[in-house]
Amino acid sequence: MCFSMKFSFLAAAGLGVMGAYTFKKSLGNKRLQPLAAIPIWFAIQQFFEGLVWVSFSLEPTFYSLRYLSAYCFLYFAFIFWPTYIPVAFLYAENSIRQLKPLYFLCILGAFVSLAGLVLLIRVPLLIGVFECSINYSFELMERFVSSKFYLMVYAIATIMPFFITSLVRSRMLGSGVLFGLLVSYFFWNYVLISVWCFFAALVSFFVYFIVRDSSL
Repeated sequence: MCFSMKFSFLAAAGLGVMGAYTFKKSLGNKRLQPLAAIPIWFAIQQFFEGLVWVSFSLEPTFYSLRYLSAYCFLYFAFIFWPTYIPVAFLYAENSIRQLKPLYFLCILGAFVSLAGLVLLIRVPLLIGVFECSINYSFELMERFVSSKFYLMVYAIATIMPFFITSLVRSRMLGSGVLFGLLVSYFFWNYVLISVWCFFAALVSFFVYFIVRDSSL
């Protein structure tokens, strides 16, 4: 499978439209709005990766655009999502039984986001294209934290909320995100950040069904 600028911008456009429709569906229920906004945030993230692709097609003139866009894309991947996902589910949750584990995941997600912030600030970033995908390489990452340990904790913070919440259809969406992670890890490990974010973005189309059925 080959990813490209076209795929990123098409995904951004599609997610923007679907996100706006999903968010409109949630206007009658404020607790669902952070969840409903997920496709919109993914649209913005994919747009930034599209700009990274643009910078490669117009190099070396757009070298600065590449790193600016890349850091905007990675802000979502490393800082935004680990905290936003569990908080969105906590805000939407109406079952007292699920609140404690969701609170724990919010705290865990905040630590993952903090680690991601340190990583983006302290570790030099190299960007390249590898097998038709963008590779965001942090070559000195292992000096700060084990990449496998970080990925494991990251996955717990961002995927477990889908399985803990009482919201209908959330497990279907969580299974899609988990499947995207496993496929990315075993088949596109070298470009895992870009590919898993793309798969997760596509899966987020189905947030609409969670919002629709939870609004009934």
